[in-house]
Amino acid sequence: SSAPVLPRPTPSSPSTPTRPAALPSQADSQTGQTLLLRLQISDSTGAEQRRDVRVDRSATVAHLKERHIVAGAAGDWRCRCVFHGRLLNDTESVSRLPDGAFIQCYLQQKLQAAEAE
Repeated sequence: SSAPVLPRPTPSSPSTPTRPAALPSQADSQTGQTLLLRLQISDSTGAEQRRDVRVDRSATVAHLKERHIVAGAAGDWRCRCVFHGRLLNDTESVSRLPDGAFIQCYLQQKLQAAEAE
């Protein structure tokens, strides 16, 4: 039962949100091609990370999880995303969310088959 490997904030900026290295231009957002989502990612150990990401409006919640949330975590993780108290379904389009939406993401390590028995 190892904890996910999430990047930790540096001591010089403990509460500064991390941002991806390359975001699409603001022009993309203004023309409606991308959507800014503010993620708060928590795991079962209590570790927390904030990340601002831009995703294509045609992406699904499953794509968001795969590409921006569990991609950097070691091991097999289940991710649940919540917006305004509502669990988001993997098949939902992110286009239903407003630009700048705050999404809470919860990571829970999946049990191995041997541990489940």
